[in-house]
This record gives sequence, C-alpha cells and structure tokens, in this order.
Amino acid sequence: GQAWRRRQQRLRLDETGRYTHEAEHAARLAGSAEYWDFPFDRRRFLDVLRDFASQCTGAPLRVHAELDQDGGIHVAAEPLPGQPAAAARILIAANRTDSQDPLLFHKTTERARYARGLALAQSLGFDETFFLNEHGHLTEGAYTNLFVRLDGAWVTPPITDGLLPGIWRGQFMQESGAVERSLTLAELAHAEAIIIGN
Repeated sequence: GQAWRRRQQRLRLDETGRYTHEAEHAARLAGSAEYWDFPFDRRRFLDVLRDFASQCTGAPLRVHAELDQDGGIHVAAEPLPGQPAAAARILIAANRTDSQDPLLFHKTTERARYARGLALAQSLGFDETFFLNEHGHLTEGAYTNLFVRLDGAWVTPPITDGLLPGIWRGQFMQESGAVERSLTLAELAHAEAIIIGN
C-alpha cells in the first residue's frame, strides 16, 4: 500500500527476546488505528510480535511493526544503532513543519521529511536533526524527542506544536517532572542541559 496507508511502530527487542514498552507501543498503535479507522486486533498484534521475536537472533534489534489499512501486520528488524560516542551534534532543519498536519501525531511510514533531514545532517557530520514548526517552535527530531533544562526545570515541546508522543518521552516526563510548553531556538541556546532520546 501507499506509505500514508500504514501506521508504524518501532520497538526495541532485547537480548532476552522481550520488547521494551510492548504494551505502550500496542496502545499507541491502537489509538492511531482508531483515529485513521484501521481494523486492529491487539491480541493478534502481540502474538505476531512474540512469534517474530522467537525467530530472531542477534538482539538487540530495532523491530518495525506496521499495520496496513486492511488490518494486516508486517514485521521486520534491523540491528539497533549504537549510541553516539560523545555528545550528540544536532542540526536544525531549514524546512518548517505544519503543526496542524495530522501525520505528525501518529507513527506512520510517511517519514520522507525526517529521512531527508537526517540524511543531510549525517552527511554534514551531525547525529540528528531537529525541526521547527511554522511558529518557530522546536518540535522533534528525525527519530528523537527533546528535553531542555531551563532554570532547573525540564521542559519539552507540547504535542500541539506538531510532534509524535514518543514512548520514551512519556516515561522521561514522569521521571523528571518535565512540563510541556513551546520552546524557541533562543531558549535552546541558553539551556542548562539538553537530552534527546527515543
């Protein structure tokens, strides 16, 4: 099917054959399936994931699970990329995103803008690229969410600025007590600390 006709999740499969945040990923996919009116059988989705895990070797792996518009589930895996050896270098993308674009709030296979941004960043020696929306507010990276510490408190862009509610994002918000509010490049430049992750 066409890229926009598939919803996608990326999960980490660890060395024990277990998925990190499996239930949260299933819940997020269920929410997207409901929004886009795709049939989704949560139990079948989890069975497919577990059957796939039982056949995998070489973990940890990044597992791509896609739900198509007919309810079909497609699973593939690739080696999990390593972490940068030093502090990550971030490029700010020149093109702006539209905070009203519904595709920004759901994990889909429509990732061309992110793939292009990341490819450009990596070709220039950067590890990740971050996007600004039409209002000049920071949103998200090609594959990460962003947290900034300002005046001793953690802040992250709100979903309404046009970004994916990442599983790690939700976990770090709980652990750190981070608040959501729009962030500017000037604030990023004056941050006490910056954390990105997924």
